[in-house]
Amino acid sequence: MANSTSPFGFMPYGRLDGGAPTWELEQVNINSSDANLYFTGDLVVRSSAGNNVLNVSVGSTSNQLPAGIFWGCEFFSAAATRKVWSRFYPGSVGSNAANGVTTAWIISDPNVLFRSVGGSSSTLATWANTDIGFNTIITTSQSSLGNTTSGQSAQLASSATTTNASAPWKIIDLLANRSVSGTPGTDATAGNQVILMPNQWERRPGTTGLST
Repeated sequence: MANSTSPFGFMPYGRLDGGAPTWELEQVNINSSDANLYFTGDLVVRSSAGNNVLNVSVGSTSNQLPAGIFWGCEFFSAAATRKVWSRFYPGSVGSNAANGVTTAWIISDPNVLFRSVGGSSSTLATWANTDIGFNTIITTSQSSLGNTTSGQSAQLASSATTTNASAPWKIIDLLANRSVSGTPGTDATAGNQVILMPNQWERRPGTTGLST
């Protein structure tokens, strides 16, 4: 079966210790003044304004370390006159200022493994075994994109591997090495999936990637 041609952010794959992923969902708040959109699978950081979340910047080299992966939110909908659950935060698109504070959840457990595709904003990459052990960042041009129907992220990992210890991700394997041949994401072509572990996150100190 062919690989998917669409990026989907970062989705849980398992745990480093082989146990069942509990994900340790952490509750955070998003201020009503935040006009950004956040989608399930987005890598996010905390806002300096408080216990909020924002999309992470490329390289994650600033003092704002990634807090985790956005995993949905709940807010009062003025239109529906009740609280609603959403797989994405609508920001200014949903006129969120009228809804007050939004409760969101992030996967902040540093022992959860994730899977993703790599590339640039216009071209998906093909991962190879030689990429294993290196670090990688995210492609920021995808950070504000997502599907407002499904709520799914469109972020993807950068195919430009790095030894930068400040990078948010470490590549530990290819999905093809752990799955039955023919599983979506395992073809050795553009759009194949890589397995990542948190590298430089709030709850995990960064480690240096392989030397070139």
